[in-house]
Amino acid sequence: MAHWNFKRFLSPRKIVVISIFIGFSLITGCPFYAAGIRSGVVIDKEAGNRIHDVILVRSWDKITALIEVTHHDLARSETTTNRKGKFFFFPKIFLSFNIPLISGVEENKLIAFKPGYSFVVVDENTTTIEMTRIPASYYLRYEELYKLKGNYEVDINDTKLLKATVSAEEETLPSLHRYIQGVFYQGFTSEANYLLTPHDIAVDEKNNVYIGDSNNIKKISGTGQLINKARVSITGHSIYIDIDAEGNLYAQNGSSMLALDSRTLLGKRLFSIGDKAYLSRPEVSFTAVSGQFFYMQHNYGYAFPPTIVSYNLAGDFICEYHITKNFISEHGYYKGLISSPKETHIELADITSNSEGYVYSIYSYVNSERKYRNGIVKLDNNCNELLSKRITLDVDKIGLNARAKGIDVLPDNNLVITDKDSIYFFDENLELIFREDLSGHELGEVSIDKIASDPLGDSLYLIEDAYRRILKYDIKRRELST
Repeated sequence: MAHWNFKRFLSPRKIVVISIFIGFSLITGCPFYAAGIRSGVVIDKEAGNRIHDVILVRSWDKITALIEVTHHDLARSETTTNRKGKFFFFPKIFLSFNIPLISGVEENKLIAFKPGYSFVVVDENTTTIEMTRIPASYYLRYEELYKLKGNYEVDINDTKLLKATVSAEEETLPSLHRYIQGVFYQGFTSEANYLLTPHDIAVDEKNNVYIGDSNNIKKISGTGQLINKARVSITGHSIYIDIDAEGNLYAQNGSSMLALDSRTLLGKRLFSIGDKAYLSRPEVSFTAVSGQFFYMQHNYGYAFPPTIVSYNLAGDFICEYHITKNFISEHGYYKGLISSPKETHIELADITSNSEGYVYSIYSYVNSERKYRNGIVKLDNNCNELLSKRITLDVDKIGLNARAKGIDVLPDNNLVITDKDSIYFFDENLELIFREDLSGHELGEVSIDKIASDPLGDSLYLIEDAYRRILKYDIKRRELST
């Protein structure tokens, strides 16, 4: 029987090496990290069937806690589901020298992705992962890809399967249709590598839609086709536009007030806004009322409180109205009209007028709980206050989501008011008729800015900032237009 020679195996050099290794391990902890098996199944949340070709990624970070806690990518492992929707991660062992209480290894949350489904971050060590199918909408597919690329668990550039799938999805997105239900126009293309942003909108009696962006005024037909475009701005100032009850088209750009030909979109300069004390800023919203303009200074913190001021076509002053009567200044903000001394940041949001010449303006302010609240004022053509009232939008919303963004008056004197993603219809006594929530549709993210209805009150057009597009809503049917 052969005998194992222990002394021959452990030579002095090997003893030294092993001793160093054992001593270092006792000081630093085990230099190897073993990740166990992980397996499971991916299913469609609604249909219940299993989903194949889903990419799943596990990842680990090295955490070091010295002056501050730092995370460094350490390792990752990828797999895909088979035809039965099953996935399996083999055990993974990798080297990581750790110092107890100072450094260690932490496994991140598992992520799962497949184009056409919602991106999933798995919070629990579950064996069943549910994914939600999303419509083949450019906007929804783009947003799921954006969520994946911005996730905190895995750096996509360090993966292979996932990175290749992301590249393929990026090539697919441009082919997806953007003119889904509710999207009226999306022709704000890049000019000299600068994406133009729509700022204001108006509709004439023929249902032609006029849009002012950062450089141009565009005339769009009722079917969403571009009729004409004229470059108005050479300074990049926002272009604000409006049409009065007689059908006259006006624009304000920079310091210039213009009367436009609705066919050619060529403009004639009326007067300079820069010469007016209350209109010192070059970008102010306005509404046109039969021979006079009403402007709002919608920014706060300057030498004047939020103000509505009126001039005639020659630029002669007519009247003014302060949203904050008897205001006092504190830290650059304005108070008054609002009862609580802690409610500040009053800011005009939008202004409009009806066929009878009455002017309506919507404003917002921040209360003591840092939540937006809103109010509305109604004036005659001499700036006399006819109505001043707080209005409640969605009480469950907080922050910017509850801030009023746009206002318009329908022919029956009902009011349309919008916040970031909802449309509210009020009667003339400011009682809520109904609300339409635009979130949750195939439109993806929605961020409403200015609005305008057609003269008959059939359709509402909305500037949507998130994707630089114009949405159309059928008021009679209470649904997004096709």
